[in-house]
Amino acid sequence: METALRRILLGGLLLFATLGIVSVLCAALLEPLYMVDVVFDDAYYYLQVAYNIAHGAGSTFDGITKTNGYQPLWMAIVVAIEFVFRFDKTFFVTAVVLVSYAVAGASVLYTRFRFERMLAIALSLGLLSSYALYSGVWRWGMETVLLAPVLPWFVLISMKEDQRTRDWLTGLLLVYMVSIRLDALSVVVACATVDGWSLYRRQGLAPAVRRAIMYGAPSILFLSAYAAFNIAMFSTPVPVSGLAKALGAPLFSNWGLAVQYLGESKALLALALVLFLVERKTKFYRQDTSLYPLIASFSLAILIQLAYYFSFSGWGAWGWYFYSNALAFALVLARIVYISLNQTSAAQFRWVRTTALLASLVFAIFIPAYSYARDTTKFASDAPFHPENHVFNKRTIRDLQTWLDGSRPITVAMGDRSGALGYWSPENVRVFQTEGLVASVEYLEARQEQLGEEWIMNHIAPDVLMVDRGHVPLMGSPGHEQYVVIEPIQGLVTSDKLMVSCFPPDALEMLIADSPDVVRMLFDMHAKEDCSAENQSEINRVIEEGTVRQFSLPEEY
Repeated sequence: METALRRILLGGLLLFATLGIVSVLCAALLEPLYMVDVVFDDAYYYLQVAYNIAHGAGSTFDGITKTNGYQPLWMAIVVAIEFVFRFDKTFFVTAVVLVSYAVAGASVLYTRFRFERMLAIALSLGLLSSYALYSGVWRWGMETVLLAPVLPWFVLISMKEDQRTRDWLTGLLLVYMVSIRLDALSVVVACATVDGWSLYRRQGLAPAVRRAIMYGAPSILFLSAYAAFNIAMFSTPVPVSGLAKALGAPLFSNWGLAVQYLGESKALLALALVLFLVERKTKFYRQDTSLYPLIASFSLAILIQLAYYFSFSGWGAWGWYFYSNALAFALVLARIVYISLNQTSAAQFRWVRTTALLASLVFAIFIPAYSYARDTTKFASDAPFHPENHVFNKRTIRDLQTWLDGSRPITVAMGDRSGALGYWSPENVRVFQTEGLVASVEYLEARQEQLGEEWIMNHIAPDVLMVDRGHVPLMGSPGHEQYVVIEPIQGLVTSDKLMVSCFPPDALEMLIADSPDVVRMLFDMHAKEDCSAENQSEINRVIEEGTVRQFSLPEEY
């Protein structure tokens, strides 16, 4: 059994390494059209800002406004990469992909050789399986890949004999997580709650409070310094990306997030049921409860994070938000494998071994193999766009090649999907992100006062507005039709602080059907006009009902 699992682990590592190597080679050798989707569109916000910082242009995405719309540690790392090596943009993406896969792969290898044999195999398989299932956390070029070594470090710290040493090291590890994702404060609270309660039951209130302070103090100090720096530099203590997602959203109303979190937790819940059955059959918990405090902490962190975004954000969550799910999943699978390895001599537990083997095969080999085949299909196709896989960034690259004059300065306003456009555009093209994720706090303040459109026209002066939509209607009575564009559209419950632009039919410069459900449209901003009373009344109704996303992307409903 142990030999079989070691072979599975080796095969999974080789497959993961192959995926990373192929991605890096393709990124380095192919034109942007073929490799643009090696990272997710949001990763390009980081890369463009980092490129500008490294080359002396300051913390800006568009070259016009200052922004702090990013997480601190990952930005520091990608800035350092570009500052030291001075890559062109193709090789800069390549370097970031290489770093991502190196961190993830090294974390598995470190785990494999740092622990005793059975625990090492169990944790390594758990982590590798998490890579396969939670691609948004580990393989989209986002900051959360830096959380990969957290799993073995937490387990190592839990093995320390001195309680004070364990507590301080845990506090330092938690502040590392917070520097990667500010919302990892949910993990700080969860760990302090779970471990504090455990200590309270054994030793009383004072030691539990002391532990909570030791867990939280480093993160509080870091966040205080971070807030002070950002107030001085950007006039806001928190990233503008978070402020943008809260703008116009009623408090305590984002129920759609609960559905998203449940969807992302299905595999974790199913695996937890398997673990429950295994524990009930083997009674292994009577002799060993390792990993359970961590499983409980990350599970509680999921609920805390959900509660925060449900209360204060109007947007949905993206793949990299679910890092606590990914780590909890890795730990639950590791626990199943660990129990199986410790029961290999008992014939009556053969079904346990079979379950663990099948789970490992599915999560460590079959899922990454499927993901690799799917990504390669997107990656290697020689067409500019394939409707069946919705590779919208390829559409962006082809648009840049076909409609942009190589010398004429042009400013593009675009909301969702503008990351790759901003990164790959030539020097004469500036891209302003209308959602505000990488804009300035002044822009968000203008939107708060319902002056966002005026602010854009006065401070950005865009030449064109580009939108990807499922539906941009030509509204109004015959002879008085207008195209009506609402920005932004990502809010699930946003019903205020939105911008509406109306254009006559001849303002449409380009219309491309990206797929049966999505069109890309380019409007001349100089032809923008006031919305007719009829159209304004209809749009007001859509906004008041909170159905902007449904209006703009009806194919999702």
